[in-house]
Amino acid sequence: MVLATGCFASLGAMIWLNSPTMHPFQIVFLHHLFGFFTLVPLLARVGVQSLGTAKLGLYLSRGVISTVGMLLLGS
Repeated sequence: MVLATGCFASLGAMIWLNSPTMHPFQIVFLHHLFGFFTLVPLLARVGVQSLGTAKLGLYLSRGVISTVGMLLLGS
């Protein structure tokens, strides 16, 4: 939990530091690209079925809110 908090804080700091030099859409794209490449080894090991959830709507809402937040923070 502490590691996740540190990673989240680092992400916010990187967005804040890069926002003057990068377009917000570039920041969001890179964030999602690095997240994808982080998950690929996990998915290769345990399979896509490990992503199954009964609360898909909540996860999609969280993703949309996170993306909008990064776009607003970067602008």
